[in-house]
Amino acid sequence: MRRLVLTPLPELSPGHYEPDDVLLGPWCLHREGYAVGKAEGLTLLPEPLRGLSELTQANDYINSLRDRLLLGIASFANQLHGVDHSVRFWKIICNSWLREWVSLSYDLYKRLLSSQAFGPMKTYIFERHAFRFGTYLDFMLSLRNHGPWSLLVSDIIRCSDAFGWLHYTEVPINDIRKAELPEPGASRKLIDTRAPDGIVAKVSRYGKDRARCRIDHVHGISSKHELFFLLTTDPCCFLRTRTVMHKVFDSKEKDIDAIPLRFDPENDFEHTIFALLKQYLPCKLLRYEIFSFSRRCTTISALDYTQQEKEYYYAHLLDQGGEWIGAQHGCGYGMERLPDPLGETEFVDNLITWGWNHDRPGKAYFPLPAPSLAWLPKSNPSNRDKLLLISSHLSSLYTPRMDLRENMVHYINSSVAKRKAFLRALSKDILNACVYRPFFTQKTPEDIVTPLRNAFPELTVRSNNDISFHGALESTKLMVGDQFGTTFLQAMAMDVPCIVVYNPAHNAYTDEFNKALEELARVGLVFTCPERAAEYVNAVWPELYAWWQEPTRRLAVKDFCRTWAWRKNDWYVDWQRFIRSRIVGEGAQ
Repeated sequence: MRRLVLTPLPELSPGHYEPDDVLLGPWCLHREGYAVGKAEGLTLLPEPLRGLSELTQANDYINSLRDRLLLGIASFANQLHGVDHSVRFWKIICNSWLREWVSLSYDLYKRLLSSQAFGPMKTYIFERHAFRFGTYLDFMLSLRNHGPWSLLVSDIIRCSDAFGWLHYTEVPINDIRKAELPEPGASRKLIDTRAPDGIVAKVSRYGKDRARCRIDHVHGISSKHELFFLLTTDPCCFLRTRTVMHKVFDSKEKDIDAIPLRFDPENDFEHTIFALLKQYLPCKLLRYEIFSFSRRCTTISALDYTQQEKEYYYAHLLDQGGEWIGAQHGCGYGMERLPDPLGETEFVDNLITWGWNHDRPGKAYFPLPAPSLAWLPKSNPSNRDKLLLISSHLSSLYTPRMDLRENMVHYINSSVAKRKAFLRALSKDILNACVYRPFFTQKTPEDIVTPLRNAFPELTVRSNNDISFHGALESTKLMVGDQFGTTFLQAMAMDVPCIVVYNPAHNAYTDEFNKALEELARVGLVFTCPERAAEYVNAVWPELYAWWQEPTRRLAVKDFCRTWAWRKNDWYVDWQRFIRSRIVGEGAQ
C-alpha cells in the first residue's frame, strides 16, 4: 500500500521518503534533502485547478458558497451577541477570512480527491486539536508554517466521507507544532506602522473623531496631510463634541455549540467544511465591538490589510447611515478579472480609483490622483546603463492559495523557463548589464534565482536587502517586468523606460484593461513571447532614450498612466476639493 505524504513535518511523514510515496503538494519537498521541482523517484500530485477556465469556475463557486455560508454565519452571530445586524454587517467582519479559508480548503480537498487514482493508500494525520485564529491576518500569516494548515488537511480527511481509499493513523501534535498556532491578535502590531508624533498626532487623532469626513489608512497620506485636510475643509470639527463611542464585549465564555448554525450542504465538500466551520470561526467574530456615531460621517479608507482591526468600525458606520468610501491602495484594481479584485469593494458605498471606471450597480467612482505615486522621484535619464529584470508575483492565479504561491512548482518551472529564454536571446553586452531583482524576495524562492544564476554566471542578482526597488531604478536604462503589477505601474509613473513580457495563459484581465494592453503592445511595450521581446530590446537598446521619447509612444504612456497610474505633484488639490464636496456637496449633512 503506497503512502500519501501530506506535509514535510516528521510527525506526518516519519522516516525517509520512499520511491513509491505520493506527495500531496510541492510543499512536501521543503523537507531537508529535496529541492522544489526535483521530485526524482517520488510522485507529485498535479495541480487540481489548471487554466483560466477551471480557475474561473472555481472562483465563481467559492464566491457563491461564501455567500450561502454567510447567511448562516450572520444568523449565528446575531444570536450569539443578542443583536440584529444585516448579512452585509457580518460580511464586513468575516468576509476576508471566510473566502480564503474556503479557497484553501477547496484546494486541499481537490488534491486529496486526485489521490484516488493510486488505489488504497495509507497516511498520517494529526489528532483533533482545538485552536482558533484571532483575525484574517493571523490566519494568513499562520500559513507560512506547516503546522496550522496540516491540522486543516487532517480535519478535512477526518470529517469527509469521500476518502474511503485513505487509511489514516492519527498522531498527536507536539509542543513545537502548538507553538506555530497563532495567538489571537498576534498580527495586531503589523496593522498600522505609521507613528506620528507631537501636536500633529494629537490634533489629527482628536479631530478625526469630530470630522464629518475623515481619512483612514490611505497610502501616501500622512498624519500631517490629514491635519491639513481637516483645517482647510472642516475646521469647525475641533469645536464639536466627540462623535464616536467604542465598547468591546467578549463572547468567548458563551456556549457556541448550543447556538444553531444553519446551512444546507449540496455535496461532500460542503458537508465537510460545514462540519468544521464552528471550529475555525475566528475570535474576531466571537467578540463583539460597538461603535456609536452621534452624527452621520464619511470615512475614506484603503481596502487592504490595514483595516483588519477596524472591521467593526466600518460595519457600524454603514449600519448607522454613514458612508464608507474605499480608496485604491495598489495595483490590480480594475485590471484583473480572476479572482475578482473588486470583490472587496462590495461592502463599500463608493470607490476612489486612479482614473479607471467600471459600471457596477450602486457604486459611484471618484477618479483621483494616487498620493503614493506622487512621492516617487521622477527618473533622471542621464548615466543609466542597466537592464533591470524584475519578477513580481509569479502569477495572478495564485491568489486563492495566497502564501502558498511559492510552492507552485508548475508555475515556478514555467517562470524559470521564460526568464531563461529571454536572457538567452539578449546580446552579450546587454546581458552583462542585466540585473535581476525579485520585487518580493519572500515570494520568490531560491529555486527561481538559482537556475538563472547557474545558467547565466554573468547575471547580477540583487535582493530587497541589497537595494530598494526605487534605488535600483535610479541606474536603470530599461526595466523588464513579468506582470502589470506594482513595479510596472511605479516605473511608468516615474517615467522609467519599461516593457512587460507576460503569459496570457496565467493572467486574466478585464476587457477595459485588455484594450489598454493592445495599445501598449502596438508601441512596443508589451510582449507575450520572451524571445521576441529580447530581440526588440537588442534593436532599441543603443538609442533607448530616443525610442522612449518617440511622440506616439509618449502619448500611449501618458494615456495609460492617466487611467491606471495617475500621478500629480499637487494631488492634494484634487483630494481637498473632493473632501469638501463630501461635506458641503449634494447629500452631505
